[in-house]
Amino acid sequence: DFFVPFGKLETSVPLYKYISTPTWKRFERAADTISSVSETIIGEKLAELRKMEHPPEETDFLANLLSNKNMTLPEVIIMAIELLTGAIDTTAHTLVFNLFCLAKNPR
Repeated sequence: DFFVPFGKLETSVPLYKYISTPTWKRFERAADTISSVSETIIGEKLAELRKMEHPPEETDFLANLLSNKNMTLPEVIIMAIELLTGAIDTTAHTLVFNLFCLAKNPR
């Protein structure tokens, strides 16, 4: 329920900047949920990494971010959220375009 209110906020008169509209409240709740889930997943990954005696030879993206000494935990959380929301958005557009092309050219 993040992208629907976001789309409405982006394409309507920006009343939400002056008053707390129902769409803005839905967007805030969705953003809070995304943040909470991200923090939980990152916390679990961090606990998993701390249990290891030696760092793994191959790591995933999140483990790589958490191992980076130049990044703080809040920065890692922001990066993960940006990756999640951006990846969904760009993947969705690409998928819709590909489905459109397939529908127009079934052969």
